[in-house]
Amino acid sequence: LSSCIEVQLDNGKHLIVHAQYNDSNFIGDYSNDGFYDDDDEYEDLLANAVWGRTSATNARYGSVLSQHTNKEYKSIVHGHTPNQNPIVVENLYFIDTGVVFGNGNLFTMLELNTLKLTGETP
Repeated sequence: LSSCIEVQLDNGKHLIVHAQYNDSNFIGDYSNDGFYDDDDEYEDLLANAVWGRTSATNARYGSVLSQHTNKEYKSIVHGHTPNQNPIVVENLYFIDTGVVFGNGNLFTMLELNTLKLTGETP
């Protein structure tokens, strides 16, 4: 199962990552196919893709770090770190709204063709 996928649509390229985007060369099935000389670097990037929360935490306050964004993508869509409402900062979309916890939280979706956010109660 990929932790990060790239989607090409008519309106541009989009990246969907489970938790946190850190590096423009780390796309696809997250196998170290020789691109990374250092297995530790590969493991750090994989850990951030699956568990990272820095970008989501910063986004709550309206800022992002340069390594967490990339203008090559129309959008970079994140999950993993729940927020009360979706957060958009630059081209970063944090759409995890904690539906897994119940309590009336919405299931948030992002239509990549229009970049329109919608939420539904499960």
